[in-house]
Amino acid sequence: MKALLWKVATVVPVSLVLALACSDPTLNKYCTGIPAGGCPGLGTTNCEDHTCKAIYSDDPSTCEWTFVAACPDYVPPHDAGVDVATEDGGNDADIRARDAGFQLPDGASGGPGCPDLEAPDCPVATATLCSDCCGCQELYVCTGGGWNPWGQCSDAGTIQPFADGGQ
Repeated sequence: MKALLWKVATVVPVSLVLALACSDPTLNKYCTGIPAGGCPGLGTTNCEDHTCKAIYSDDPSTCEWTFVAACPDYVPPHDAGVDVATEDGGNDADIRARDAGFQLPDGASGGPGCPDLEAPDCPVATATLCSDCCGCQELYVCTGGGWNPWGQCSDAGTIQPFADGGQ
């Protein structure tokens, strides 16, 4: 009888904990629908990407976005081929990209459904912020809610887009 009570006392609580843990609806859930110009984050570090107008955090259980902070150096999106130079000389990332012979593609900074990449993988826009690729190796763009290969950084620190632009 003691053995039966012992089994019930240990098996039932463990089973409940495992059942609750496995039914967590927020596990690996990626929220989409971030407000226009918004970038995901908890602080202003993502404002280093000058295409971020504001930072928003999400509630993984409801996928509701909450405003965190405005980005002071926001550069509005522009059409391909349009000069983005401004009175102060323009956005450094766009200028470095043009000097390297390409324009920042859509999704170069990330986007809805694209979680943070693990170093040395980086969004294309991050690599353009430094003259030496900021320690990045493989470069990605966020399209269709996921990361897609776009190019790489050479040992010399130059950005090399794939011939098909990662398509």
